[in-house]
Amino acid sequence: MLELSPQLIGIVFAGMYAVLAVLNPRGALFLIPPAVALGPEMPVGQISVRPEDLMMVALVVGWALRRVGQPRVGTPMDVPLVLYGVAGLAATLWGAAIGTANLWSTHPWTASGFHALKRIELVLLFFVITDTLHTVDDARTLTYVFMASLAALNLYALLRFHETGHMALGPAGTPVHEPGLAAMLNVGLALGFLVASQTFRTSALFGALLLGSLYVLPFSLGRNFLVSTLAMLLLVGLSRKRSLLLLLPLGWVLVPVLFPEHVAARILSLREALADVPYSEAYGSGINLPQRFQPGLYYTSRALPQSPVFGWGLASVSLGSVDNEYALQLVTTGLLGFLVFLWIAVTLVRTTRSAYRAARASSAPALPLVAGLQNCLVGYGLYSLFSPSISAARAGAFFFLVVGLVAVVHRCVAENVPDPEPVQRVLGRPAFDPRRLEGGWRSA
Repeated sequence: MLELSPQLIGIVFAGMYAVLAVLNPRGALFLIPPAVALGPEMPVGQISVRPEDLMMVALVVGWALRRVGQPRVGTPMDVPLVLYGVAGLAATLWGAAIGTANLWSTHPWTASGFHALKRIELVLLFFVITDTLHTVDDARTLTYVFMASLAALNLYALLRFHETGHMALGPAGTPVHEPGLAAMLNVGLALGFLVASQTFRTSALFGALLLGSLYVLPFSLGRNFLVSTLAMLLLVGLSRKRSLLLLLPLGWVLVPVLFPEHVAARILSLREALADVPYSEAYGSGINLPQRFQPGLYYTSRALPQSPVFGWGLASVSLGSVDNEYALQLVTTGLLGFLVFLWIAVTLVRTTRSAYRAARASSAPALPLVAGLQNCLVGYGLYSLFSPSISAARAGAFFFLVVGLVAVVHRCVAENVPDPEPVQRVLGRPAFDPRRLEGGWRSA
């Protein structure tokens, strides 16, 4: 019997994906979220790569071939994201010139060249999404694939927890606490559909996903994601659905019953957020929020006087050294990169708000999707205070998926741009469409 080696299987898959990316970029794009969520790191020579890194090469080629000679409909996010990529590359080249960034390192913590390439890759992912998806149905289908991928990562991590007995972990190479990010994002997306639900089936489906994600979240031991998710629930509860507020006190009371002792202790340690609690085997180190911000202040005070415009360059400090995305942007890309980062944040807020208002005014079927994406961005904004977010590879890929979906829905709902491919679309309607459950929705 012929035995296929993993290398041969990988080569065959790569060839098939390359053909798919050229013939059907939309179908190839839908394989990116599962690859990001579940793909392990793979050694290629002296470096480690992720499946989506290789897949993106083929996908970008297929996208570029389709774009030749075709007019493009822009989005409000185009210019700031291009400048985001340019600022990262310029800062890294400058850091290499002054000796703070190592262009030729292959270590994941110090590989400035690879970090710059990853940033460009993620910006290209945004343009692939916005040029490939043209309707709300397209965006909804990719969102379902995204949510299923996040749920699969959570299920995998929960099984890993039962193996290790200590922490829910993702595939090889996944940073610790990463399943907590997947749970936080699925909570945000599920809230969007749940709040707008008008039928029992929709409420049951997304309510189950919400509760399942909330259950898995603490097993990652990531208190940054836990706090961000609780704040998201509080915000959505106060502004859109008051009944959600019952989950907070009920969940807090049930913590000792639902979770193992060390996981429950980790959750309850949030009560000592401002205390200097010594490390213990029960739940690790204390939070002590003032101390969490000290590394960011320390590196910022050193980097900005030396290189205020461009910073030290990407990967000039390891992601774990600065537990704050805002400070990390300042350190690695200077004032120029930080201003571009703020431009992205402001544009995102305006774009999402515009899409939400337009969808709500017309009772469009895109409303639950826009609300869910809005929740995800709130979660990202909050947890960026405590951890690197879009600068991290997997977390950054999730972020750019969300941003791409926001841009597509905004174009369809707020700008009313018609679909350039209305006839014989490669992929049909999604297998599950909330409009079939939500009889009250009018067509967009």
